Amino acid sequence: MFGKKKPEVMVVGAGPVGLFSAVSLAGKSIRVKIIDEGWRPAAHSYALALHPSSLKLLKASGLSTKVLESVHRINRVGIYDERERRATVDFSKLDTDFKYVGVLPQNRLEEALETVLRAHGIAVEWNHRLSRLHQNDGDHVEVSVDRMTMESLGYAVAHAEQVVASSREYEVPFLIGADGHGSLVRRSLGIDFEDAGQTRYFAVFEFKTDFDLQNEMRVVLAENTTSVLWTLAQGYCRWGFELTDFSAPPATREKDRFLIQREELPELSNENLANLIGSRAPWFTGRVEKLEWRTVVRFEQRLATLFGRDRSWLVGDAAHMALPVAVQSMNVGLTESEALAEALRQILRGQGSPDGLSEYGSGSLSRWRRLLGLEGERVTASSDASAWIRTNARRIAESIPASGGNRKRLLEQVGLSITFDEKPTHA
Repeated sequence: MFGKKKPEVMVVGAGPVGLFSAVSLAGKSIRVKIIDEGWRPAAHSYALALHPSSLKLLKASGLSTKVLESVHRINRVGIYDERERRATVDFSKLDTDFKYVGVLPQNRLEEALETVLRAHGIAVEWNHRLSRLHQNDGDHVEVSVDRMTMESLGYAVAHAEQVVASSREYEVPFLIGADGHGSLVRRSLGIDFEDAGQTRYFAVFEFKTDFDLQNEMRVVLAENTTSVLWTLAQGYCRWGFELTDFSAPPATREKDRFLIQREELPELSNENLANLIGSRAPWFTGRVEKLEWRTVVRFEQRLATLFGRDRSWLVGDAAHMALPVAVQSMNVGLTESEALAEALRQILRGQGSPDGLSEYGSGSLSRWRRLLGLEGERVTASSDASAWIRTNARRIAESIPASGGNRKRLLEQVGLSITFDEKPTHA
């Protein structure tokens, strides 16, 4: 792949953000190695929506026009209380190349990014696990990578487990941790992953329906819950209902995000789906024709205290976890990947200093502290905004699937504005 030349950057993790990190680096003629301990890309996932800014990044990175044109377009966001529509946000009014949110299943996005990587002569090294990371004071990071294989074990009851087939040591100038919420990179750097808000559970149902959603996403802000309805391709939709007073079964309880795919849970019954729709969205009169997927998803809000140090840096869920409605963690993670790739390019090509990495880290941390409502961001309503909009201003701001300037402009459509403190208080 690189001939006799060693990789300049190793990317750990081949989810959407890790793959895009590798694509961004390869597009800047940087030699990349990307590893993942999984056997293959994701089959089904919660993340599915690409912000307008993400679509623009993906187009610039070389994602095929065919893939970009195949996304299911979300043109508007309807904002509801339990009974009726209270406001509408229209993406067609944005001054940008992509005036919509693109719905694309995570596995298709990952396959498309792998295709771009292969065009650069780079293959994801699946079944490869980072086992050790050591930052020295020199010009590289020392890492150990285990190649995993499946092996049958046991006598009376046979079962298969992943075992280490071989190990290899590497010295790479830089390392990117895109290895998710349980990031070994983050833990190896001794970076804390602090709570940034309440853990919340959502019952998720994906089914075919005859209800005409008119290419809208709909957000229901009830008094104590948030629910979201996504329109999908081919007449399908996905409802996510926030649950109250839910306790995970002991056998599945973990510290981080997880899926509980147990249909016997009362929260996932057909009867409960009907009750949830009836109480939170009586305007949804469509039939549930073909229930394809149901699960309970736990969402934690967490934020790393640092985005990296020296020659090892974090992107995506390795550094932050957010609530699902606005799909911020993945989409802002793509923006982080591009910014980090550019900072690394400048350093590796002698055009910049390590200060660029410090700026990436501090800027990313400040952005996320604002997005999570920890500091620095104030959402205010105009004088002509309704009382309901004023009461729910922060919740509306947290529910719009956009980031940066696009998010500000969309919120202005419903009479909300965002202002920032000049100096972050976390420094």
